[in-house]
Amino acid sequence: MVGEEHTIAVQMALRLLMAIFSLGVLSGMITIALVLWRTKSLVLLPGEEGLSRWERKARQSNRFFSGNTI
Repeated sequence: MVGEEHTIAVQMALRLLMAIFSLGVLSGMITIALVLWRTKSLVLLPGEEGLSRWERKARQSNRFFSGNTI
């Protein structure tokens, strides 16, 4: 009986740790998405349609690293 109680306690601890880890990963993904959304680094702004792919990516990168919200 002592071994069974220990196994249940270990299983409960593992489930709790898995839940905490899952919430951490989810909150990290949400944080990254919010940062990208707020800095508009994934948005194609008006006037950028005619540019080459590399020029658009460079401008998006500059918006992300400058921290300005346009």
